[in-house]
Amino acid sequence: MDPLDKKSISIIHHHLEPGGVTEVVGLSVRAMAAFLPGIAEIRLVSGHSGGAETLAGQLKTACARLGVTVTLDIVPEIEYLPADATPGDKANELADAIKTKLLRICSGTVWMVHNYHLGKNPVFTRAIFEIARDRRDEKICLYIHDFPECSRYENLSFLQSFFPESPYPVTPNVRYAVINSRDRDYLVSAGIPDSMVFLLNNPVPAAELPGGNDEELRAKLESNLTEEFPAYIPGAPLLLYPVRTIRRKNALELGLICAASPLPVNLVVTLPGTSSTEKDYSDKVCAAFAGGLIPGLWGIGTRLKDAGLSFPNLISIADMICSSSVQEGFGYLFVNAVKWRIPLFARYLEVLDGIVSLFDDHPSYFYRSARIPASPGQITALRDAYKEKARRLVTVAGPEIVESITEQFSDIIDGDTVDFSFLPVDWQVKTLERIRGDAAYRNSVRELNAELYRALEKLRPDAGRSRKGAVVQGHTQEPDWPFTFERYAATVKSIIDSFELPSGPAPDGRPDVQAHLIRRFADIGYLRLLYAN
Repeated sequence: MDPLDKKSISIIHHHLEPGGVTEVVGLSVRAMAAFLPGIAEIRLVSGHSGGAETLAGQLKTACARLGVTVTLDIVPEIEYLPADATPGDKANELADAIKTKLLRICSGTVWMVHNYHLGKNPVFTRAIFEIARDRRDEKICLYIHDFPECSRYENLSFLQSFFPESPYPVTPNVRYAVINSRDRDYLVSAGIPDSMVFLLNNPVPAAELPGGNDEELRAKLESNLTEEFPAYIPGAPLLLYPVRTIRRKNALELGLICAASPLPVNLVVTLPGTSSTEKDYSDKVCAAFAGGLIPGLWGIGTRLKDAGLSFPNLISIADMICSSSVQEGFGYLFVNAVKWRIPLFARYLEVLDGIVSLFDDHPSYFYRSARIPASPGQITALRDAYKEKARRLVTVAGPEIVESITEQFSDIIDGDTVDFSFLPVDWQVKTLERIRGDAAYRNSVRELNAELYRALEKLRPDAGRSRKGAVVQGHTQEPDWPFTFERYAATVKSIIDSFELPSGPAPDGRPDVQAHLIRRFADIGYLRLLYAN
């Protein structure tokens, strides 16, 4: 019998509020409904109804036309735990309640559990682990977007206080889905059999940019949205960074590049950061734009409609897509630049290793660092700050890991220069202030990053090349495009089929996957002072 015959899939996550995981959930449901034969029902399970009811309503309508039923169940116990929650009898009762409810809803389906282990609800982690261990008849795919071992040490500590075991079961009824090749390599090298770990690329649908007069759209932008940004340069190329202003997006680095650029350019960062942990950073970036330290526009994504513009309009008049992000799980923005056929200028990240060939025929440039001059005193102060930050991790990561991180400080410096992304935020802002007021310093930054600026010049639009190329509908359906709905559904089918096959040789002993991941992610790049201390 076809393993998909009369099967249902349960998609489980803490919440379905707007955001990265929820976007993937929505697209994945559409992909499976359209291209996964034999699936008659997809069950959404969320910790609360906010956002979930809206998404479920949209998916019910879209999938009904394809003969697939979408249902929604709310299990409040799987929502994020309060940060001051503690282990104890109540936690045991909560774990039992989660197991009972999830087994009632999901038993007999294929479970796809998103970010079960991230340290947002350790009791949920424990419940999923125990179901996987004790209910070998349940088919469970643990769908990982992020790891608590990767710089989220506060989350990791919270998780370990409730669940000291490695939360990565290696049992015949468990599979793992990851969203980049790095994460797959890490799990396999940690001792999880190769046959149990699947690279499941996020689906990226085909799209077309709207037609329109670019000059009219640019005029609307400049007449309605530039007044509060004194450094905006009328008519200069637009470098679009369509993200929320959160720390890992490292927006001030692109601010540095644009402020010191010999080629007049405007940086456009579209949205503010809104969470309590990101608002302070977002406000500082906003102030840098409003204070004239960065040429361009900030936070205009929320006001486009008032200016008679849409987000696709903004994309269509962008001269480049850019990124200075220092940490991504998948990298939608990089893929979208190819999809939109707009030149890409970005900091390279290791998660791109598995898809770097995607950019071979696309106008793009990846830089590895943006450097600034630093005095011996500044370098010493920076080294001391990183030593202190690493020291605080000893209870979670152990002394050997802390020592390894401390030794990596030399990677930040090169003679009397430092990589800008490793500076504290306030130091980054002071650097921008100095670039504005000190021509000699500005020139030294240009010289240190001469190759970067040559690439920026080469990517800029000119009279002989259109600034953009609207995507044709078939572009993302080409055989070598790895992010189609069809490919996503085919990989899910492979995961489901694999439950009917042997899962490969069992590892010797019980691998401590978590300890291995802590070591693999023990990189100073994940501990930048950009993040909260």
